Amino acid sequence: MKNRSTIFGIILLLLFSSSIPFVSIYEGSSNDFIYVDGDGTADYVRIQDAIDNASEGDTIFVYNGTYYENIIIDKPINLIGEDTNNTIIRGDGINNIVTINSDWIDISGFNICNTLLENSKEPIVCVSLNSSFSMIHNNILYNCSYGIYLNSSSNNKIYKNIIYKRGGICGIFLFHRCSNNSIFENMIYDFDYWGIYLWNNSNNNMIYDNNFISSHQTITIDNSNNNIIHNNTIDKSGHGVGMWLIAGKNNEISGNFIENITYGIVLDKASNYNIIKNNIIQNNMDGINIWQKSDNNIVMNNIVSNNRNDGIYIAESKENSVQLNNITNNGQGVNIIRKSIRNTIIANNFENNKVNALFHSSYLTTWDMNYWGQPRDTPYMIWGRIGIFNSISIIPWVQFDRNPAQEPYDMPFPEVSI
Repeated sequence: MKNRSTIFGIILLLLFSSSIPFVSIYEGSSNDFIYVDGDGTADYVRIQDAIDNASEGDTIFVYNGTYYENIIIDKPINLIGEDTNNTIIRGDGINNIVTINSDWIDISGFNICNTLLENSKEPIVCVSLNSSFSMIHNNILYNCSYGIYLNSSSNNKIYKNIIYKRGGICGIFLFHRCSNNSIFENMIYDFDYWGIYLWNNSNNNMIYDNNFISSHQTITIDNSNNNIIHNNTIDKSGHGVGMWLIAGKNNEISGNFIENITYGIVLDKASNYNIIKNNIIQNNMDGINIWQKSDNNIVMNNIVSNNRNDGIYIAESKENSVQLNNITNNGQGVNIIRKSIRNTIIANNFENNKVNALFHSSYLTTWDMNYWGQPRDTPYMIWGRIGIFNSISIIPWVQFDRNPAQEPYDMPFPEVSI
């Protein structure tokens, strides 16, 4: 039998060395230790048997090995694997691998993967979370359609996981009223659809310090409000969207690094009162797009550079504020079209764009105090077209920045960790 005093020390190290303070999971619980080893030398051979016989608050330690199980956790426990690479839970290819139906669960140190069968039932979830106040951390999750799937689950922490599947649906999916969750320091890659998706009133979540590679729509916020998306790195060569807000309100997108994707950030379908600040958005097809009645948003202190088409594009949206951005080396710095009204473009640096600014059938735009690449003694003219009686844009027109800045603004560089 393995040396349990040594293992006990490892468990304590795992519990207390995390950047997240360890709190006793369940007040008044037994807090016993239970051991699982597939070779028959521990308390149990199967993880599910240990769970079924555990009491609330117990810690189950699983030795290295491959465990062919689909487990269900229905009581507050700590479940700890000996080593992330070598403590493997392999699902049957038909059912979700780990299902959590209790609050106050802590899972760490596992390699959780799906057995790929030709007749596999889809979709399969590595970790299905119907829980609050739980922690999923320091795991490797792969070969599942969904890495982690939350349903009406709040106040959880998901961090330091590696999640991937080529052809998968979503790395982390927050489905229906998942609020006050913290998702951070994960690596998520190779999903065909979404890296992280927040849906249907999944509000007040924090998504930060994650690394995404090659997910088609990396972070999507759909009908969800008051979320903070901060200091994430998104890099993908090919078609996709870095961050996509759909009817999302009062969200903050700040301090992110987004490159090598089709659209850096998209505000869509009445995404109102959001803040986009302190991001670096570069080497994409388009930088920031504000579409379809997305109004009253603030875009400030971003570096928007080397995007092939538009640095900032506004269509059918009103009363957005674009201020204090470095807009450089894009095809078109700012492009405002299709009945966009009363937007303000103030105190930005426009330099080395093929076309600094233009408009089509947009009205009452305020251009003021922008730097246009060189000192100017006269108003700067922004050329565009307008239509008559809702016709296409056929009449050449001009708008003015009557107070152009004489030198570029010395703006604080966005604080982005790359």
